[in-house]
Order: sequence, then C-alpha cells, then structure tokens
Amino acid sequence: MSLKDIVCTQLIILLIILRVSESADLCRDNDAVNFTTVFLITFENGSDTFSNKTPADYNFTTSHNQSFTFDVNDGMFAFVNEVPDPFNIWHGNASDYTTNDNDGYMFLVNVQRIDPQIFNYKIDDLHIGRLYEFSAYVANVVRKEKCLSKPNIRFEVRAINESGNVIAKKGTGDVPACYNMSWSKYGIPFETTHSSVVLLMISNDVESDGNDVAIDDIELRVYSTNDLDDTSTTDASTTLIAIDSTEIDSTETSSTAPIAIDSAEMDSTETSSTVPIAIDSTETTTTITSTSSTTPQHSKFISHRGAGLALKWKIIH
Repeated sequence: MSLKDIVCTQLIILLIILRVSESADLCRDNDAVNFTTVFLITFENGSDTFSNKTPADYNFTTSHNQSFTFDVNDGMFAFVNEVPDPFNIWHGNASDYTTNDNDGYMFLVNVQRIDPQIFNYKIDDLHIGRLYEFSAYVANVVRKEKCLSKPNIRFEVRAINESGNVIAKKGTGDVPACYNMSWSKYGIPFETTHSSVVLLMISNDVESDGNDVAIDDIELRVYSTNDLDDTSTTDASTTLIAIDSTEIDSTETSSTAPIAIDSAEMDSTETSSTVPIAIDSTETTTTITSTSSTTPQHSKFISHRGAGLALKWKIIH
C-alpha cells in the first residue's frame, strides 16, 4: 500500500470517528426505557358515524369548526368512527387506529389555510427536568391516486407564560398518501423547563386541495429515566419521523412512506410559518396530581395505559 493510500485510509477512518461522535449527540436507542402515560385521548367509540362529543370533552381546543354531518368542508373537523367520502377523494369507510375499539372514533380534520391550529392542549404540574413524549397517530385520508396536497403537521411544546417560549418543535414532513389508509405514530420528546405547557399540532401546509388528516391516540407520557438526550433545542428544520407505522402499501416508495424509527434516514424539510398561538394562562388547564410522578391523570373521556417500553429514537437533520 502506498503512502497516499495509507493517508487516505487514515483520513476516512478519522471522518468516520467524527461522524459517529456527532451522531451520538443526535440519536440514541431508548429500548428498555420505562414510561408512564400522563394522558391518552382515543375519542371513545359509538354506533353513530359522528360523535356528539366536542373538543372540550377532551380538554383541548382547535381553530376549526365542528361538523356533525358528512359535509366536512375546508376549515372543519369531525369525530367519526369511519371516514366519510363526500368529495370522492377520501378513504371512505376507513377505521380509526385504536386497537380493541369497535366503532372507535378518530379526529378528522379538513385543514384550513388561515389559523391552521389543529390541536391545543394546556396542562399543568409537569415535573421540571423530566423527559416527556408528546405523540399521536396520523393518517392522510386522501387516496393516493388523487395526487393532492399532503398534510404536514408541526408538533410544538410551548411554555405557558407571557412570551410562550418554544420548548420543542418538529414537523412530520409530508404525511404520505396511500392506496389504503395507513396510520403512523409521530412523536416529539422534550425535557420540561416549565411546569405548565401547551401541546400544539399546527398545519405547515397552506394548500386547501387535499391536506386532510385523521388523528388518533393523542398521548403524553413521561419517561422514568432522565438520562436520554435533550432534544428540546431542536429547531423547526428537524423532521419528526414516524415511529411504529402501520403497514404501508407495497407500491409506496421510500421517499414518501413514513420511516420506522430504526430504518433508513428520511430527507424531508419543514416549511416554517409563524402562527399566533393562544396560550392564555388564565384558561382552564388539565392538572396532574403532583403527589406521584407515576400516577396518570384520570378523566371520564381520556383512557390511560401503564408502563411500557419506548421505541428507538433517531432525529434526522
């Protein structure tokens, strides 16, 4: 081997070492990390196609108007136990995500351009310095052959104070359209710097053709260990990747399908937008009993699950 080859080999090894060192700060396997569910919103179930519950029953608000009929137009939402198809573009009769939940309801949103806030949930008495995860199952309800705009949702965690400090934010990237409706779990980990926060889902897409989404199993959980990477400084260009996806159509390409947490990296960017966020601390918030960090909040309309194992995290730039 020539001196040139030796030098090149050493440089390659050095670059690999530096890359591995850098990556160690961006991703860590969180297998065998226990967590406790703080709240889990499954939207219940029922025989009527449209639930008569409102966001207030689940302690959140939205800028969209509720529909109780099949006319779920732009800027409207509904809690449904199967996807309607009034425009001949949606996955008609598709079901919610929640397991063992016959006729379970989901949160169907026909996202609007102006004030595209989908979900706003205020909560108190979080434990400062603990690591939490805010997540939801998301599906594009538009059939793939329609070739319409894809949902793109930004998850945000903000402090409830005068400035509304952003604790963490990430985007889903384009939620893929499929020939059969497919659910993917998107989650954002964050370390609490304030005991009261607002959890947000906001649309990044300004198009009204398409941009229709179903959401289910919205969850906040707290990890029992705090030795995980601090991702609270992640900026808006970071892509929120799917974890625990349902099966994607075999015809989907790797550039459009949601990527499982331990799969290849996804190259996707988030469209930044400035949206006024209502975080009035005088409004009613959901309170967690502070006497025990492992006791989840109880509510008639919010179900809870016990400890489990966290999936792997990989944060993609």
